[in-house]
Amino acid sequence: MATPSGRKTRFNHHQLVDRVLGTAADIGGIMFEEHRFIQGMFAFKGTGLETPVSFEPKVTYQVPSDKRAQLIYCRIGNPTPEFLYVALNHDGKSMRMFPCGAKAGIHVPLAIIDDILPDSVLELVIAAPEGLTAKVMVDLGFVEI
Repeated sequence: MATPSGRKTRFNHHQLVDRVLGTAADIGGIMFEEHRFIQGMFAFKGTGLETPVSFEPKVTYQVPSDKRAQLIYCRIGNPTPEFLYVALNHDGKSMRMFPCGAKAGIHVPLAIIDDILPDSVLELVIAAPEGLTAKVMVDLGFVEI
């Protein structure tokens, strides 16, 4: 980045973001977003890869009526010897799918971030081979704006 005098200046990523967007301290110390997480080991009983089912108990999140939400990342840990996938449903329809191989884990930082409208209900569901009973590790990160 060139300065007004024409000299080049190097910024690290955080300095550049702070310079462009400002920091919370620059705008009166007010934070405009809140972070929310769905984290834990969640039990399921598979009914087939083409038939996603709710976790036991259900894993849901409702966007507050005065905010929007954005899914920022997803991590899944699959300790089972079978392929499975976790889907994020938005008002009953699949919004994102996260496939996870046998005895594997994934981390998906989302490049395309959708606004999820106020009062929307999100539910995590899972599709796994029929009869497979286990738990998976889930870590979803949201930002409420």
